[in-house]
Amino acid sequence: MLYISGKEATRIQNMTHSLYHECLDLLVTIDEYNKCIDLESNYIDDILDKGRLVSVLFSCMRYKIIVGISSILDKNKKCLSIYKLLNVYEQSGIKKLNNEIKKAKDELQKYEELRENIKKLRDKVFAHVEIEYAIETEDIFDMDVDFFNEQVNNSIRLLKYIMKLCEILSVNYDDDTLNIKLLNSFNLNEVK
Repeated sequence: MLYISGKEATRIQNMTHSLYHECLDLLVTIDEYNKCIDLESNYIDDILDKGRLVSVLFSCMRYKIIVGISSILDKNKKCLSIYKLLNVYEQSGIKKLNNEIKKAKDELQKYEELRENIKKLRDKVFAHVEIEYAIETEDIFDMDVDFFNEQVNNSIRLLKYIMKLCEILSVNYDDDTLNIKLLNSFNLNEVK
């Protein structure tokens, strides 16, 4: 349970805190992943010897990125996603949040293609093997790395948007007792 200034956090505060930190964790993972795949850099060589461990590292980062972003964009009402968070804020009855929630829902529509692409990658490669991706029609383990990298880079703006949105919602909900505005001033400048 999350505590703020010695008091137990509300459900909305817990959800906002969790979603914010999941986005931050994903941004850091994407930042590290991009450093590792940068062919102009010796970053990966400097931290690891070449070998099997590098392959495992890439696989773990790819898994974390796809499953994490897929969860954040999940429309299932039982998942802690940006959609669930907006619905909970909407139900809070705080009128000054209504305009922000409407703008956020409109903005999230712009990411629908990304959401579908991430879901496709998750289903095809990482989560469960969908029948449409059965071995008979294509190799389920043959991921299009260029497509993956494109989705990863498209996700950066989304994650930063959600982190900023968490700040806006927190400020309007309770004057930002979670201090997300302060966190964003550091975190959004640290990751590219």
